[in-house]
Amino acid sequence: MDDDANRESPERGDSRSPRVRTSELATIELPNGRTIGVRVSDVSASGFRMETPELLEVGQKVKLLTRRYDPVPVEIRWSEERQAGAVFLSAPENGVS
Repeated sequence: MDDDANRESPERGDSRSPRVRTSELATIELPNGRTIGVRVSDVSASGFRMETPELLEVGQKVKLLTRRYDPVPVEIRWSEERQAGAVFLSAPENGVS
């Protein structure tokens, strides 16, 4: 079975938060200050999935930059080909403008 299908499957029996499908452009700021344009495609209370033009380092702490929220610290949990997943290290502040 494909790993991607496992991540999406509600039959996994895990206690993941409900997901909200979206398609929002955002930016990831790496620890060295370099930025990468991404598309956030799946968000939950604990994290998100994104399309990314390059592999990201698993375990790396970066910032998610969007037009809607102040920068949010996140940790990359998985990365493969053109997709990655991250968890929020703190809740977004300064909600929708």
